Amino acid sequence: MASVMRRFMTLVLVVGLCAALAASEPAPELLPVRPRPLEDLPVPPGTIIVLRDPRDALGSVQGVVLSADEYRKLQETIERLRKQALPTRPRVPSLCRFSGKVETRGTQEIVTLQVSFEFHASESRSTWLLGFRRALIGRASLNDEGIPDLVDTPEGLTAVIESAGRHVLRLDLELPLQTRGTRAGERGLALNLPGAPITLIDRFDVPAGVTSVRLRPMLSGTNPPSPAQTTTVDARELQREPSRFPAVALGAVDGVEITWDSPAAAGPTEPLLAADGEIVVQVAESFVEVVASLQCRTLRGRQREWLLLTPPGAEVTVPQPTEAPVTITPTNADRSQWRLQARDGEIESLKVEIRSRSTDAMGKPSPVGPFHLVGAFRQQGTVRIIGPNHLRVVTGRPRSDLGPREIPADTAAPTRAMAEFVQASFNYGMTAATAPHEPLLYVDREPIRGEVRVQVSHHLNLSEAGWRLTTDIRAVPIRMELETLEVEVPAVLHPTIEASPRELVEKIERADAASNRWRIRLAHP
Repeated sequence: MASVMRRFMTLVLVVGLCAALAASEPAPELLPVRPRPLEDLPVPPGTIIVLRDPRDALGSVQGVVLSADEYRKLQETIERLRKQALPTRPRVPSLCRFSGKVETRGTQEIVTLQVSFEFHASESRSTWLLGFRRALIGRASLNDEGIPDLVDTPEGLTAVIESAGRHVLRLDLELPLQTRGTRAGERGLALNLPGAPITLIDRFDVPAGVTSVRLRPMLSGTNPPSPAQTTTVDARELQREPSRFPAVALGAVDGVEITWDSPAAAGPTEPLLAADGEIVVQVAESFVEVVASLQCRTLRGRQREWLLLTPPGAEVTVPQPTEAPVTITPTNADRSQWRLQARDGEIESLKVEIRSRSTDAMGKPSPVGPFHLVGAFRQQGTVRIIGPNHLRVVTGRPRSDLGPREIPADTAAPTRAMAEFVQASFNYGMTAATAPHEPLLYVDREPIRGEVRVQVSHHLNLSEAGWRLTTDIRAVPIRMELETLEVEVPAVLHPTIEASPRELVEKIERADAASNRWRIRLAHP
């Protein structure tokens, strides 16, 4: 086995071959070749010539002559301008309009929203802020045709639009209804909006018996957004049939609170659960390990007992400290169903860590998940798959709510042996899952052949003793480990061999005396 040092660092070998040629031998006759001027060389258009001294005479070369320092400054300027050209913040749509309705599903009350955004993109690939933070997406469309590329951020949903021109983006969303304020029976919700110059409420259906609705906009241009004066609107105005005119025009606002009083004081309601997950998949030659961190919490009320679905044989732990001591109990034989119970009463949040490991051979995909909080209104999160650069990650059978997540463009595969990096990334839960008890996806891996890049340079010196040849061989392993290096030189030469770094060299020996081949063995731990 190779040493740990060689596994995680780029190994560079420098081999010197020194041979003295007899001075008595006649020197070879030099061919009478006239030097060619630089302007006669076939230089491609756009070539940048780097010189140690730009004052050297170059004739009439059709190009730009730069010193090494000037070339470096040029590259730094190009990189700075490239970064300046990147958008720093998502853009705001010109129009945001929505309709909403309060519905009851089982014991839970939710609000369904139909939202549309209009905007004009002046160039290709632009990012637009949509808002509606932590909303569950039921359906999404762009220009009534394709599906937009949506990303959930701390500021709310954003959309990446690939083409320029006018666009209309539509979303069907769901949000939980909450008990608000200190007065009994006050119900409502808070909506996070993008701050579009024109923000309209077309219609909002509240429960039967509600006579008035209170609207409190959150004004744009302040950080954090400051609330405006509360306006009371007749519920019948909000529930009228759609027409050319909206029910309410809010203007440029970053959010709005919509509240009302129920006809009768609301009695005890079931807790409303949610879970945010961060799932890391570690891929290796002999195993696939998954670590899922779930932040379980209540959006309404408190909860004593939490039920989880996990992969069979998983390990479930609750990191300390916690709001209260928690008892963790598997409820079936294959340890895929768990009950977590607070011992000292009800709690509002609970952090859970779930580990599962598969030792299936390559070619047999391993499931990732499920990691499901039973009864949760919303479950969202990310999946990152990390693997070494000598393995290629293969994913398949994604669940309906799983979507790709963009990996930063500067995240390139490292070249050093066995180096690990993020090979794939996903979001889940932005749309409703058709089968939340199923795995999120399946992961497999396949080997990638490594290589050794070799750079050779020769240096010839004439001394009183004769000619002396020094050859440097620089070997860099790419996606592999280097165990030995063999060098063969002409039989007429009598070399001395040196290799560095010295701490990584175990032995230098003659591999084949007949052919003058030498072997450099690397050190073992």
